[in-house]
Amino acid sequence: MPDVDQIVDVAFNLLGRRQAIPKDHNYHLFSAISTIKSEIHGADWPIGIFPLIGVKKRPLLGDLLTTDRTQLRVRVPTDHLTVILGLIGHTLDIGGAHFRVMSPSVYPLHPSQSLDAMRVTFSLTNLQPDDGWSRAEELFLDSAKRHLESMGVTCKMIITGRQRLAVKGIQRMGWSLRCFEFQSEEQSLILQAVGLGGKRAFGCGLFRPTRVN
Repeated sequence: MPDVDQIVDVAFNLLGRRQAIPKDHNYHLFSAISTIKSEIHGADWPIGIFPLIGVKKRPLLGDLLTTDRTQLRVRVPTDHLTVILGLIGHTLDIGGAHFRVMSPSVYPLHPSQSLDAMRVTFSLTNLQPDDGWSRAEELFLDSAKRHLESMGVTCKMIITGRQRLAVKGIQRMGWSLRCFEFQSEEQSLILQAVGLGGKRAFGCGLFRPTRVN
């Protein structure tokens, strides 16, 4: 298990006109980053690439529109920080939209009694082809509970939405998840540092403190 003090978030500003990107752009984003820094592809160290932050939904067109505040956020161990900082000055091609990576800010993880992940996914091996979302959610919550217990994390959790992840044209089930009422601040930090489920390089299983509107 990683040292929570050695995991940080790196938030890059992106320079580029307001551009449309695919709604499910996680694979495009990973491909763009690993094209620039090939060592990220197949890395044996934990990396989490968040979906682009600061985008507007365009439901009638089925895509997203970046804004002047759009950022790239990457969660990475500090001993691999120089790899991520190597993106500075390069241009990301995200589904045909181009963004220049600017100098970032680096943030340590902070404890919170409520954390949200936009998308969490597990390989639900017991799921049958004719099973619906209800059965899938039951298996998903069982998997989440087991993984939390394996990390020594005790908390409550609720599903806040249904998601899908497309990787090379293959669709996977996923869910938005909120975890809350941790037994300690340390447990909150562990969940952020370790994540939950698979595909974290594609934006899955990454938790941040719940936003209060």
